[in-house]
Amino acid sequence: MEKQELRDKWGTVVATIEPTFGEKMEIRDTYGYVIGTIEPTFGEKMEVRDKFGQLVGTTETMFSGQMEIRDENGSLKATYDPSLDETKDSSGIFIAKGNLLTTLLFK
Repeated sequence: MEKQELRDKWGTVVATIEPTFGEKMEIRDTYGYVIGTIEPTFGEKMEVRDKFGQLVGTTETMFSGQMEIRDENGSLKATYDPSLDETKDSSGIFIAKGNLLTTLLFK
């Protein structure tokens, strides 16, 4: 995986996801500081952790290809539909074009 930019609904870069060693990835703010990590678990589920290593949520790719992000308590926060390239909140309200799932946990 190569570096990905996460953008808000106005197209401004708000964070990046960068690969590190193995399959672990770092989430960096616009100043380059690590604000979290993404670590694969079994299957298509990934753990999202803050800079202190605390679990803040999980992402999961569903059979349909749609992705979900849940907070540390398992509550659905948002979904991303790659076929539409849209992120929506847990109520189905459009948030932005592109995949902003991990940035929603760090608001």
